Amino acid sequence: FRDRLGEIDEIRSQLGAVYAVVGSVRKRGNRLRVSAEILDTQSGRPLWSDHFDSTDPDLFDLQEDLTARIAMAARSTINALEGQRAAGNSDALLDNAERRARAAQSFYLFTPQSFDVAEGYLDAVLKSDANDAMAMAMMAFCIAFRGYFHASKLDDAATRRALALVDRAVQLDKTGDYAYMVRSLLALHLSGDHHAALADAQRSLELVPESSISEALLGEILICTGDLDAGTAHVRRAIDVNPRDPFNFFRHWILGLAHFAGGDLPEALAATERALQGCNEMPL
Repeated sequence: FRDRLGEIDEIRSQLGAVYAVVGSVRKRGNRLRVSAEILDTQSGRPLWSDHFDSTDPDLFDLQEDLTARIAMAARSTINALEGQRAAGNSDALLDNAERRARAAQSFYLFTPQSFDVAEGYLDAVLKSDANDAMAMAMMAFCIAFRGYFHASKLDDAATRRALALVDRAVQLDKTGDYAYMVRSLLALHLSGDHHAALADAQRSLELVPESSISEALLGEILICTGDLDAGTAHVRRAIDVNPRDPFNFFRHWILGLAHFAGGDLPEALAATERALQGCNEMPL
């Protein structure tokens, strides 16, 4: 459809696509600008847009970098849009994908009430389909972060349930990055098993190299194991390829910890201040 981008209706009818990514390339001297946007195929309305500038002479490196940037931005944008789309429907009419989207939208408010709402939607998914691996992984994530954000006590029973759910999710879906990412996160923060956390984070990133969440998580694990330079590089990449991600505040906080551990107190303070600013700007 490259030469027929005006025919959005045809894209929707032939491919069943709800969203389309379109873009253009302009070159001046050794400078290259790639513009991209995500369109709603029903209305043709742009939902997200950005541009990327580069002077990289290596075409393959440039293509890889731009692909990652656009894919990461598209993924996080579409996840948020799906939550908003599902919010307009009655609970009784939701399918399981819409229930998961609503659960994610509620979960990321990080309040006791929002965790309750998210778990309610995920319970409904699992009652409908007991083998929904994504819902299992999301539930494990939700249980763990309830305790992490002090919304409820994360006791031994809750910890065991979260770990069992995410283990089952990985067994059911060995090709999905999300379950591996969640299991890595829980291994790091609940079990303290850095080796298992590292293996799962690497596997998640192998499955979906465009995942900024897995990229940042891998960096956090490396920082926790003392590899500050490599860990910092991964976290910075997660921020650079998706600078509009509202959860970059957490990644700046991780960078602050890395700089503090490395003895660079001015950089630690600067990163922590950026984290605090981003946290205060969260739409809670």
